[in-house]
Amino acid sequence: MADASDRVAGGLQRLGVAKGQQIAFVLPNRIEFATLFLACARLGVLQVPLNPFLRGEFLRYQLADSEAATIVTDALGLEQVRPLAQRLPGLRQIVVVGELPVGSDSGIPGVDLLGYSSIDRPGPSPTYPELAPGDLCSIMYTSGTTGMPKGCMMSNGYYLTIARELITAEWIEHSDVLFTAYQLFHTSGQIYGVTTALNAGASLVLEPEFSASRYMARVRETGATVLYGAGAMALALLAQPPHPSDSDNRLRLAMWLPMTADKQLEFEGRFGTRVTAEIYGQTEALIPAISALSDERRPGTAGRVTPYFDVRLVDDDDEDVPIGEVGEITVRPRGTNGMFGGYWRKPDATAEAWRNLWHHTGDCGRLDADGYLTFVDRKKDALRRRGENVASVELERAILAHPEIGAVAVHAVPSELSEDEIKACLVPAGGAELKPAELFEFFKRNLPYYAVPRYVEIVDELPTNVMGRVQKFKLVERGITERTWDFEALGHAIERNKRRTS
Repeated sequence: MADASDRVAGGLQRLGVAKGQQIAFVLPNRIEFATLFLACARLGVLQVPLNPFLRGEFLRYQLADSEAATIVTDALGLEQVRPLAQRLPGLRQIVVVGELPVGSDSGIPGVDLLGYSSIDRPGPSPTYPELAPGDLCSIMYTSGTTGMPKGCMMSNGYYLTIARELITAEWIEHSDVLFTAYQLFHTSGQIYGVTTALNAGASLVLEPEFSASRYMARVRETGATVLYGAGAMALALLAQPPHPSDSDNRLRLAMWLPMTADKQLEFEGRFGTRVTAEIYGQTEALIPAISALSDERRPGTAGRVTPYFDVRLVDDDDEDVPIGEVGEITVRPRGTNGMFGGYWRKPDATAEAWRNLWHHTGDCGRLDADGYLTFVDRKKDALRRRGENVASVELERAILAHPEIGAVAVHAVPSELSEDEIKACLVPAGGAELKPAELFEFFKRNLPYYAVPRYVEIVDELPTNVMGRVQKFKLVERGITERTWDFEALGHAIERNKRRTS
């Protein structure tokens, strides 16, 4: 990887990419992504890893906001990027991993289209700049609560602090083979995966995607000792038919986040490995609480507050709540580079999150007398589905692009997979008649797979207060009604690995 990242770093320098500039990646898990990540980190280039399932306005907004002049993608990603390029005034070049489409011209004035081989080839050795822990490494986009997604500015030191916490907690050790299907556009793949494995001197198996039917066979084939993934993945594995080889593995630990205490025990009994889910954090602040393997185990909590953070639980007036009472989780680091460096190009949002010199997570929890933190619920109006965060405002804006929809409100409903299902309440425009099949096709063409609502209800109007703001709590209370369409029950399903528009 050192040699490969050297070659790619040299190639990026020949393209004019330099320290402090932004480069966007629209890629699934593949070796080139990991190589690019390391090359950019060594050059001091701000990588902007974006979800390859983004499309339309979801993708355009993040590319434009990041001000990336270079985009690296694959052939499927190029299909999504190309129609947006003319609305990305700062874009100068697109690098395509894999086979270049027929014709090497981008067809976009002022934008060059290049093959990945143009940067991954022998050439002059790169000239690496001096780097400091506080220098930025990446801009990671996270879903907004009252607006569009915000880019979290992540420093080199922040990456290393998180890796150090996981290693100190004994979640990853030098002799481990870490196995994960988390994607590299997430902190989960880049930091919990690549960065932590490198710092521990461990091996890493990065799967292209999650497959419940093949997962445990791959665990055995690779000699994995540690698993890391979303709790929904573990539930999908438990739903597979039991097999005599289930416990035939080298596993010492499975990290499933989140996972209830009863499901942890069920997984341990079936697959013969310890399970841990005691950790808390978000892109802005990883990791204020964790359970070290040698510490007292308290399933159902998020672990004990670490020495790297101060944590307070506060009410709406930012006053401390009593021990054991529910309040908003607020945090601040005890050292430098212990958290994100603010929101990219959004100083007001940064100041709001950091009011009274504490970062307000938007999450509710409780803290006990021994310093164990328990996550209770999300205070913010965001959704989490299939391991992805979905900003309700962003989703509603995309749905309103349908010419026959006059108003929309989306909210979470309980899911059997421990996260959220999404319900959309729609008000037709001008008496239009919305049909399930046509609506589903519109969603599939215009939304990332994980943001497609499972449930839809056609309503005459949305409940609002005197200020005209939608009262979503009333929609949540109503839940699933007899008038609600369930796209899964109607036979409409969207597959995770479909990235094409047709």
